[in-house]
Amino acid sequence: MKTPNTKCAYCDTPIYRYPYQLRSQVRAYCSRACMSRHYCTPVYVRLLQNIDYVSSPDGCWLWKGPILKTGYGRICSKRKNFSTHRVSYEYHHGIIPFGMNVLHKCDVRHCVNPKHLFLGTHQDNMDDCVAKGRTTHGRNHPNARLTEGDIRAIRELSASMSQKQLAAQFGVHFTTVGQILRGQTWTHVK
Repeated sequence: MKTPNTKCAYCDTPIYRYPYQLRSQVRAYCSRACMSRHYCTPVYVRLLQNIDYVSSPDGCWLWKGPILKTGYGRICSKRKNFSTHRVSYEYHHGIIPFGMNVLHKCDVRHCVNPKHLFLGTHQDNMDDCVAKGRTTHGRNHPNARLTEGDIRAIRELSASMSQKQLAAQFGVHFTTVGQILRGQTWTHVK
């Protein structure tokens, strides 16, 4: 049985559909006219209509529309997807120069507050990431096979065993052992 289980994304009239006809993160429209009116609305107007200005105590403007798996907001215009923080920056500050990224001061990926956004290069983004402690290293890295204790043991045993023997004992490749001993990896372990 059809029940009014959603509302039109443009005019808020109830839409009667079967549950299997609804998909997550997909907007529903009551008619083709409403759909065309919605997509003819400028992207900046749609951006401003889908912002929650009051729910965040630290002044973030949170995007209420579709959010990607990476946590960034997404908005569509002329059949192309755009990141909402980049659209917000362009609307409030002007065109983003080629090769520049839009970075967040607040580290909330779906925040579109122009006061929280600033321009930077990819290196600025990586430096900001390291400074705020958002990088994973050591045992916290998802691909790590060794622990900090293993690293200390490898360094102690390196005087009496070859790199290939150490690699076989700890279940890693011998080049990994070489990088550890030369100080190229696991540099945070003393």
